[in-house]
Amino acid sequence: YDSAPSSNSQTPVPSVNRDDGLATAEELRLFREQYTRMAVLADFVESEEEGLHTEQPRSVGKFEIVKELGRGSYGTVYAAYDSSMSRNVAIKVAHPGTYSSEKLKGRFLKEAHAAARMGHPNVVTLHEYGEEEGSLYIVYQLCIGPTLADWLAEQPDRVQPRIAAEIVRQLAMGLDHAHAHGIVHRDIKPSNII
Repeated sequence: YDSAPSSNSQTPVPSVNRDDGLATAEELRLFREQYTRMAVLADFVESEEEGLHTEQPRSVGKFEIVKELGRGSYGTVYAAYDSSMSRNVAIKVAHPGTYSSEKLKGRFLKEAHAAARMGHPNVVTLHEYGEEEGSLYIVYQLCIGPTLADWLAEQPDRVQPRIAAEIVRQLAMGLDHAHAHGIVHRDIKPSNII
């Protein structure tokens, strides 16, 4: 079973052992329900950067969008469902124009190729990347859990030095692996660490 967050309870999504690799309608319904139990998905999501309303896409490529997870300066991250592989994923869709120059697009593609070859327990797995209607996207494994920022906020006291050191050690191992593959993260902060 794969689990996804909900406020007080979790509804497991049955693992799929089908020959055709496709999810059933019931499996997709259960996945959606996990993410929408406590709130109805809005038709419009407010853009923090511009104060504009943009419609949340229903799908990007073969991925069915379930819910927005976060928004940053370069793109929006969604929980999505990959029906061809029967798996839950995270998909980051670049904001329109973010990679408009060939130089920036080339850097994106180079880093995506390098990231796709990485395999490390402290680095989120990149499944694939692509372009749809002029917007680049990257598909990652969906990681469930609090961010480091959330975890730190829940701590009643300062984090013990040995625990803090272990967190830094784990983070450094992941970054070292990424750097060895030519990847520079450019946005390391507690809210980007799961």
